Amino acid sequence: MNSDENSNSEDFNYLEDETISYLIGILGEEEDNGLITEYSKDQITISQFDRMKDYARFIAEIFLPFPNYEEKETMQENGTRVFSIKTSDDEGILHTCYYELKFISDKERYIIKSETCQCPSVYDSLVEMFPHLISQDNFRTLLCISFKNNIPLDYEERIKSMIKMYAGNNLVEAWTHIGFLAEQLTRRVYLNTYTEEDTQEIKKMKWNSLLKRLENEKDKPIIQHIALLLDSIRPLRNETTHHDYIPSLNDVEFGMFSLGRICNLYFSNPLEKDK
Repeated sequence: MNSDENSNSEDFNYLEDETISYLIGILGEEEDNGLITEYSKDQITISQFDRMKDYARFIAEIFLPFPNYEEKETMQENGTRVFSIKTSDDEGILHTCYYELKFISDKERYIIKSETCQCPSVYDSLVEMFPHLISQDNFRTLLCISFKNNIPLDYEERIKSMIKMYAGNNLVEAWTHIGFLAEQLTRRVYLNTYTEEDTQEIKKMKWNSLLKRLENEKDKPIIQHIALLLDSIRPLRNETTHHDYIPSLNDVEFGMFSLGRICNLYFSNPLEKDK
C-alpha cells in the first residue's frame, strides 16, 4: 500500500470515529435517581427514536433481571407523548426494586430518561449502562462502519459523503449518492465481466440492460447475486429521480446495506481485476 492509500485509510477511519461520536450522542445531566439523554429534532428522526424505543423494549423484557415487565403510553394535554417501560421485582420486605425508562417526545425534543430505586446494584448495572446502550442506535452505527473494508479508493470520497448525509439525516442527498454508486458499480462489474466488449459502447448502454445480462450469469453466482442487489436499488432510484419521491430512512438504510454487501462480495473477490 502506498502513502496515498495510507492517507486515505486514515481519513476514512477518522470519519468513522467522527460519525460514531455524532450518532451516539451525549448523555445528559445525572439526576437524583437516574440519567437523561436529549436530542433535538434536527439530530435524529422519529424513525430512529422509535427504533431506540423498540430496542429498549426488547432488552428490558428479555434480559433485565427483574421478573415483572409493563409498558404504557400517555399523551399529555400539551401534545407531549410519553412511552414508559418498567421492570420490577416482587415486592420485598422494605421496598420493590424497579427500573423505568421513559421515551418522551415533545414539540422540540426527543428524551430518554431513566429512573430507578436507589439500590447500588440496580443503579450501577442499569442506570449507567442502559440509556447509553439505547442511545447508540447500534444498527445505525454498525451500518456506517460496515463500509470500512473493501472500499475501492475511487469511490471513497463518494461513500464518505453518503455517510455524512445519512448521519445528518439528509436522506435525499444520501440517496443521491446511493443511486450514483449503484449505477457506477454496475458499469464497473459489467466491464470487468465482459472485457472483450467496447468500453465506450458500454458507457452508453442503459443501466437496466446491463443488469439484465449480469442477472443471467448463472455460472457466476457472485456476479448474479451482485446484479440482483443492484437491481433492487434501481426502481427506487428512478422514483426519486423522476417522480419527486422523497426517500425514507428505511429506503436509505436498505440502499446502504445493499451497497455494503456488494462491496464486501465484489472487492474482496478474485473476480475483481482492477482494485
